[in-house]
Amino acid sequence: MNTQDQELIEMAAKACGMTVSEALSRIGKPVSLYSQWNPLEDDGDAFRLSVGLKINLQHDDADVWATTLDHDAIEPNTQDAYAATRRAIVRAAAAIGEQLEGNV
Repeated sequence: MNTQDQELIEMAAKACGMTVSEALSRIGKPVSLYSQWNPLEDDGDAFRLSVGLKINLQHDDADVWATTLDHDAIEPNTQDAYAATRRAIVRAAAAIGEQLEGNV
């Protein structure tokens, strides 16, 4: 996983109130956050993130939009619509996490 993806996942975790250690304790496995909770790769993790943060999704042939009251993320809908949807969700959640981090 590249550094940019790791940062997106960390900010998404912050958006839903998780620290790395809290995420691991919820999962119950003492491994890294990135190998266990990964909404960029896991549909279920992305779905729960979307529901928990009330992220709205819209699709067309070209793009996926993930929107909240304050944040929009648009991801090109190229060859894998599922991957594009997960990434749009994580990007919207990461924007929320960044805003929360700035308010601390």
